[in-house]
Amino acid sequence: MQKNSASHAVVVALRRASQLRLIEPTIPDPVESRCAAALVLLSLERRMPAKPFTPTDEQRRLVKAMAGYGVPHDDIALVVKCSPPTLRKRFRHELDVATIEANARVAQTLYQQATTPGNIAATIFWLKARAGWREKHAVEVTGKDDAPVAQQIVVVRRFVDPQERAAVMLEGKAE
Repeated sequence: MQKNSASHAVVVALRRASQLRLIEPTIPDPVESRCAAALVLLSLERRMPAKPFTPTDEQRRLVKAMAGYGVPHDDIALVVKCSPPTLRKRFRHELDVATIEANARVAQTLYQQATTPGNIAATIFWLKARAGWREKHAVEVTGKDDAPVAQQIVVVRRFVDPQERAAVMLEGKAE
């Protein structure tokens, strides 16, 4: 039964292809005809125009929110049910603006918290990140009883036999 339905599908595909003038109307042996039918079906799928993707307002809102949260484009495309190139083509503005608006909202919240009395951590973070403030860690080295440390100069001399040095350099291990 399957051979008959498969053969029928091949014949139908070949007839359709010959009607569209994609192939010659002759039918070769069954093995070649199955391969030809598969190729014809693939070419038919490629040639048929796809229905253009038209985004809805709800999809635009969703893409903008997800992009603002930092969700990767491939994952957003899965949710919206389109390909990643279509997502980038049809939602270009939403993808570009989403992170800018999200960063602006977070900065606004941080600014409000930093300028509100009682939130010292936000104020310190704002001053370090935006005003260039930083904590300085000074390290003082002192000697006994807080006296300055005496500086010592150490000279190290190494004596190398010239013949050994030449042998080392020939081996490619120059020091």
